[in-house]
Amino acid sequence: MIILMLPLKAVSQTYIYKGNFKHPRNIMFNIMDGELREKNFSYGYPVLLTIRGNQIYNRDSMSLLDVIFTFKDGYLYYGYYADNPADILYSFDGEHIYFRDRQYALDIAYTIYMNGIYAGPTTFVSDVLYTIDGPYTVPELFAFMYALGLL
Repeated sequence: MIILMLPLKAVSQTYIYKGNFKHPRNIMFNIMDGELREKNFSYGYPVLLTIRGNQIYNRDSMSLLDVIFTFKDGYLYYGYYADNPADILYSFDGEHIYFRDRQYALDIAYTIYMNGIYAGPTTFVSDVLYTIDGPYTVPELFAFMYALGLL
């Protein structure tokens, strides 16, 4: 008897909570396999956004006509990436999200610190807007923020 061991794909789920409280009633959204859904719903429930590679799509569409944002080289572009500086909405340096393509302290829109999303340059624990629990990519971070109405 031969037993084949096939590699299993690890599926991770990431949750975003309102404030600093990781309690099930505070779950706003979750993302699994690049699909963002409300609350802690999983397969079978409507998809709000789909993330594939560095692009964020409307609903469960994969059409280039439904690309909402593209993240490339530290910049979040509106729509499909077109190398046009006028399409840059935000820039991200790993900790701060800036308005447009600026990198000045006055232009900090949000700070990402210890899996928390803060408004402006603050990182005080009581100022956290949302907490992210689980692994995520930068395009997934922007998808969360768009779904939360922060972008």
